[in-house]
Amino acid sequence: MRKFRRRDLELETAITPLSIGGESLGPGESQKTIKGKTKNVSAGGAMVEVAYDIGKSSYMLIQLHIDKDDFPGLLLGQMIWTLSDDEKGGTTKSGVKFLTEEELAALKEEDESIDLPPEIIGFDEKRREALDELLGDILGSSDE
Repeated sequence: MRKFRRRDLELETAITPLSIGGESLGPGESQKTIKGKTKNVSAGGAMVEVAYDIGKSSYMLIQLHIDKDDFPGLLLGQMIWTLSDDEKGGTTKSGVKFLTEEELAALKEEDESIDLPPEIIGFDEKRREALDELLGDILGSSDE
């Protein structure tokens, strides 16, 4: 059983890789933004569909475009799994985990070259529960 409700939700996204397949993108390296869309979203992460495989274990900033003032639109995530779909023009579905405060602190300590916007915060239990409730309000209360 999932800890947080997963909701089918297609949102336009903009993903900015901070690392590719575990290789850090330091200052001065191209951090190209990749357009995509979510297939589903939860307080723990999202499944996104993008034009190409960013790479398992990669870190990224993910901008979720949702019309809600209290929704944290810019999140830090890590690619957990990827699945290429050559029949759909080479798109890749990827599982993105939203990072906790502890994971964010460890990432900053491990790789000082990663330059994050100041508004990026990791999730704590209270923030995840608030996001879970917000998603429920937006999309109704049915669980998957």
